[in-house]
Amino acid sequence: MKTPGYANIWVMIQFGHNDQPGKPGRSTDLATEFPANLRHYVEDARAAGAKPILVTPLTRRFFKNGEITRDLDPSADAVRRVAKDMNVPLIDLNARSAAIIQAMGPVMAGHYSLGLPDSNMLASALGGNSGEKPVGTPAPPAPAPAPTPDGLPRVGVRGDGFDYTHLNRDGADLFAGVVASELAKTIPQMRPILIP
Repeated sequence: MKTPGYANIWVMIQFGHNDQPGKPGRSTDLATEFPANLRHYVEDARAAGAKPILVTPLTRRFFKNGEITRDLDPSADAVRRVAKDMNVPLIDLNARSAAIIQAMGPVMAGHYSLGLPDSNMLASALGGNSGEKPVGTPAPPAPAPAPTPDGLPRVGVRGDGFDYTHLNRDGADLFAGVVASELAKTIPQMRPILIP
């Protein structure tokens, strides 16, 4: 952050997924530790001469009865409060991603996950729900994925790593575009470096 030669150094700060209760050694108290940690990162970025940007956590793609389960909303609310209190630009990725994923529904949203859903998970998605992998069921061997048009290996589109949190390349591209769009709107001076 102290590297010279840049007009501005922006630092995007996002937490939430691994801070939730039940993550051994990683969870933080939402009322105290989580916002305190965010404040600390903002202060450290500013002290180093950078401009912090807070980003709410990307939604998970978990559905129940056709509705996205918004388990990260409390974390997103905490990020919004810290951004307001500390006068930090905010990218509300949680709200944008939840709206996008809800509009897709559970079957289409599964396209953006690492790995592929098994037949039980796909059947659950067709019924409007996100299913769980049966415990102890080994995944079948995955064929090698075809390379992308630019010749690079396609990362994370096959295998047993399916979940409703992590993204494959298509999902990363989709939400990187959302973040770039939000950055260009929220911080107009960034627009020329984000959108040609």
